[in-house]
Amino acid sequence: MKGIMKLGPGTSGSTYVRDNWIEVDIGVSTLVAGVITQGGVSFRVTQYRVRYKKLPSSDFDDVIHRNGSIKVFEGNIQDARTPVTNMFDQSIVATIVRILPVAYKHGICLRLEMLGCQTKVK
Repeated sequence: MKGIMKLGPGTSGSTYVRDNWIEVDIGVSTLVAGVITQGGVSFRVTQYRVRYKKLPSSDFDDVIHRNGSIKVFEGNIQDARTPVTNMFDQSIVATIVRILPVAYKHGICLRLEMLGCQTKVK
């Protein structure tokens, strides 16, 4: 698994820019059912969206509610250190997962773990 983070020009992890994200390249098709997040010290992401690619060459899709609207997940609202688990309404099959912060407290800091298992997709 590889991960990359994109911060806007002239920003650090402690400032919010609309196009910040963190991405995990899983490498193989994986069934992903949810995400566990944590912040660091007092910096934390309090809301985020999840986008994913089924194949590296695919366009990004959003994780959505059952009604089809884009889902915004609650992250670390109370504190930065307690792991917060968010399960998707429906599991996704992905090779790349991207987390996009929507709101934060004190600054952007995000640690994450994806919940899922590798699968063979035809």
